[in-house]
Amino acid sequence: MIYRWSLLLILTAVLLSSCDDTTVKTNTPVINSTTTEEALVVSDHILPYNLVSRIKSTDDLTLLYAQIEESSIVDQLTKEKGPFTLFALSNEALEEIDPLEEGVEIENLLKKYMVKGKITTVALTKKIRSNGGSYSMNTLGGTTLVAYKVGNILYLKNIKGDKAEIGKSDIVASNGIIHVVKSPLDI
Repeated sequence: MIYRWSLLLILTAVLLSSCDDTTVKTNTPVINSTTTEEALVVSDHILPYNLVSRIKSTDDLTLLYAQIEESSIVDQLTKEKGPFTLFALSNEALEEIDPLEEGVEIENLLKKYMVKGKITTVALTKKIRSNGGSYSMNTLGGTTLVAYKVGNILYLKNIKGDKAEIGKSDIVASNGIIHVVKSPLDI
């Protein structure tokens, strides 16, 4: 019995002595950064669980992944710490507009559906309630998206009043969050 306790104490001492509390991790993603300077910091390597990896692993975003994997926006979505909220067009939505066929650059299209900050559906619902039933967001592409809720369903609309339902939500990435949009908006 004494032998077991002695062995246990020795193993615990060895394990504790091998831990170094002074280790500082570098290049860790900043979730909920509050300054523009932090949001624009680009890591020298790809962030784990970044927006692109989350798009790739989401069944309803396979067409979006196919269009962005070779584009210049990949660096922003994989290396910038953000956080960003991406209202990602579903496979069905992309089939309706096919950006490549229409000569639309995917980078420009995505930026029209992307805002600074990490906005969960709970936070979005609170902002909608506190702003009288809708919440306006300026996108990185220079457009405005307005979120509103009817019953339990969240919608986005453009300044023309066209609407799109938000489907699968709160797909968390290390540098932001993704909400799937079921149809395209004319923006």
